[in-house]
Amino acid sequence: MDMPEQTVTLPQLVVAARRATPEAGAVAGMCVLCQRPMTDGLRVKSVLSGNFTGWNRFYAGDGMCPMCAYLFSDPVFRRRSWVASEAGFRVLGRSEVRVVLLDPPEPPWAVYICRQGHRQGWLAGLHRVNWSRQRYWVMHEDYDLPVAFDQTRARELVQLIDEAFGFGVARRELARGQPGPGTWRRALETGHEHLMRCVEQAARDNALMWEVLVNVTPVPGRAGDEAGGDAGLRVPDGSLAEGAGEESP
Repeated sequence: MDMPEQTVTLPQLVVAARRATPEAGAVAGMCVLCQRPMTDGLRVKSVLSGNFTGWNRFYAGDGMCPMCAYLFSDPVFRRRSWVASEAGFRVLGRSEVRVVLLDPPEPPWAVYICRQGHRQGWLAGLHRVNWSRQRYWVMHEDYDLPVAFDQTRARELVQLIDEAFGFGVARRELARGQPGPGTWRRALETGHEHLMRCVEQAARDNALMWEVLVNVTPVPGRAGDEAGGDAGLRVPDGSLAEGAGEESP
């Protein structure tokens, strides 16, 4: 995969990772998404369905290039969490997402986290392909901009998250960094008030990175949590037949 640093777009990376051949058209001009010149583009209306709502991500242009159009051709890009890199394209389960966030693949790479599958959240990272394993961007359906990650800090935070889950802090409380009255009472009774203070401080200091890590961490001993469970993370075990049985994007 010969890609000059900082010039490759997310669609280019995904197409290369999947060894795909995007459908070409005959529209010439500027792509409405990546803003690159094209001679083989497609009409936008031929790519998108009538219920598409992400028009605020588009620019003035003449059509959509084959690379960008490809990410609308398979609902797996919208409805599942995934990682793309030189090693290939892979659909991720909850625990697999966490592994990727803590130990990313070699650059160039990109990761997308799906929560409900209602929108193409990857559009926010069209020009945010990662060229580092230490500091990188994470695309997430819930946020309008990619979330900035630092690998060293992320590895420190998951240790605290695991400890808090082990104590029994609910995911919603942990993601907000606001242990409830019942949790605080139990912490005071068992000598875990320092853990609660650390949770509050970590959530304040790390904002979205903390929230993302909490939501991709399976709760120990909870049946089905690997598959998404109570956080609404719609990601299977990685065995999805890409696009099988899904509606059009």
